[in-house]
Amino acid sequence: MKRFFLISLLAALYSSALASDILFKNPFSTQKNSFNLEDKPKKEWKEKISFGGNVSANFGTVNFVLLNPLIVYRLNEETWIGAGPFLQYISQNFGAGRISSSIYGATAFGRRFLTEDLFLQAEYDYLNFETGTGRDSRGFAMAGGGYQPIPNFSISVMYIFTRDPNGYIPFGGSPWVIRGGIFF
Repeated sequence: MKRFFLISLLAALYSSALASDILFKNPFSTQKNSFNLEDKPKKEWKEKISFGGNVSANFGTVNFVLLNPLIVYRLNEETWIGAGPFLQYISQNFGAGRISSSIYGATAFGRRFLTEDLFLQAEYDYLNFETGTGRDSRGFAMAGGGYQPIPNFSISVMYIFTRDPNGYIPFGGSPWVIRGGIFF
């Protein structure tokens, strides 16, 4: 039920942002619409590419450090797509000791800006991780939103919708993922 509510909320936010700019556009307005591509000069493909990534960490009973370098292509000012490798070190303290492991894989995402600094994001991570009997690979889908107060820095909060049948959650044991990202 929580998943359905969250997906419905994100869809409603996304559609209301599009509706306000596209469906109910005032034809007499002198304000430029960010979706009007006729007024914007075409950019070379090299100008639409940027590099950066995400960094995340958690310290406590479960410790992890995440490095996720990304290459991003800006389809337009409002829509970005990107991909990159995923590297994470994780350790967990138990009463009798500690278990540690490395997780690696790939990430792909799409980001849509609702305003100049607020965005929605969907992401798919395909990860290889250690289990009690060896290594396994699985995909994890997540969605959420974020805030980009300056052009080269963002903070995002996302929720993991897919679950491993054995209960594994890749980002420190919580289905909520909080990240900071840098692009240049």
